[in-house]
Order: sequence, then C-alpha cells, then structure tokens
Amino acid sequence: ALSKVRSLRRRGASTRAIRDRLSARGLSADHISAALTGEEDERDDHDDLPDPDLAAALAYAKRRRLGQFRVPADRATHRLKDLAALGRTGFSGAIARQVVDGESEFEDDLP
Repeated sequence: ALSKVRSLRRRGASTRAIRDRLSARGLSADHISAALTGEEDERDDHDDLPDPDLAAALAYAKRRRLGQFRVPADRATHRLKDLAALGRTGFSGAIARQVVDGESEFEDDLP
C-alpha cells in the first residue's frame, strides 16, 4: 500500500483520490491510514518539501500544463477551467488556487 501511495503521489493524486483508489482495491481504512502515515513519516525526514497534497497538485498541474505551468498569455482565460480540473481530482479549493494563481518555489523538487 505504501508503494502505491508513493506512486500515486508522484503522478499527482490527492489524499482523497488515494484513499478512494486504495479502498476500491479492497484495502481496509486502517491499512490505508497506515500507508498514508508511513508516507508522512518519510516526508518528515525531508523538512524542505511542501505539503504532500500541494506537491501532488503541482505535479498534476505540471503534467497537465495547468495554472502556473500554462503559457502566461492563456492563464487568465483558463483560470476557472484549471481550478475545476484540480477540484475534480480531489484537491481543496485553497490548494487549487495556490497552484493556479501562484508561482511555485518548489518546482525543482517535482519528479
């Protein structure tokens, strides 16, 4: 379960999406929580990394060229569409706004 959590995070999955996917595969809520906690423990060793959901949202946006990864001239016209895409993926509104409207200081840390 922990390796699946890592894999899904690298691809840009939110915590909510990871819980749903692992639950659909038949894992219990306790196993899912343990895998997510294990991932958090690994992240504690690297204090310079962002919040896991923020890092996943940035990876997703980079892969899909949303928000700050879009051509600057098109950012304003596609803002709502980009926010909706991140919301449908399971990210909170605050994280979606941060990814779409902001500039990433963690861009070099992304896979």
